[in-house]
Amino acid sequence: MLTATNKDFINITENFLEGLRRLRVRYNITLMAEDEEAYNYFSRRSNSEFHVVSSNQFILPGKLNRNISSYQHLIRRRTVYILTLLRSGRDVLLVDVDAVWLKDPLALIFPDYQKFDAWIAQGKEPGFPCPCFFYMKSVTRMINMVYDWIARVSYFEDGRPVTDQVALFNILEKNRRGVHIKYLDYERFPIGKQYFNWTWHKENHNSVYVAHGNHLGREQGKIETFKEFGVWLLDI
Repeated sequence: MLTATNKDFINITENFLEGLRRLRVRYNITLMAEDEEAYNYFSRRSNSEFHVVSSNQFILPGKLNRNISSYQHLIRRRTVYILTLLRSGRDVLLVDVDAVWLKDPLALIFPDYQKFDAWIAQGKEPGFPCPCFFYMKSVTRMINMVYDWIARVSYFEDGRPVTDQVALFNILEKNRRGVHIKYLDYERFPIGKQYFNWTWHKENHNSVYVAHGNHLGREQGKIETFKEFGVWLLDI
């Protein structure tokens, strides 16, 4: 499992990790820390199953390193690190820490493991990928696709860098590598505007495996909404 955080999301990250603990699921987690404060905070807990790395240790070559925000640097470094892991023979589950895990999603993936190369949640519209949950197998097709993804996030459109999500959509839409993709349905992997809407929630929450806490504002907005819907698991 690969995810990322920064000093402003320490509590959100703790909530995510507590959710995994309560589900009693064990993953080998690599946490990319965007800043020194987050790195120092989490690195004290490093062990064989929880590995903390600084995003600054990954150098971006050429076009990937030009005139972009610190957040874009993190996203691009994360994509390069995904490639490193896949090339080493390890599958990668990319997740966001502002998500709520209610059931173990691997129970949905493993029965179809031989059928697909990738499983991905959907974003703002059907077929638009959301890297908040993205399982990638270490197979040649997938590795080549990630090469394409890295190349795509080096693009600029109208003077602005292409986001990793838009870049991934562009790559998967053409799918010239022939990757076998399973798009995960909204009923089990809803976005924030769905799960954290009481009308949708009352009708569908029993089916949910992972809910993404996007579209809820920044840290405090997410925490307040998580508390309202009973998925804030910490005492703070």
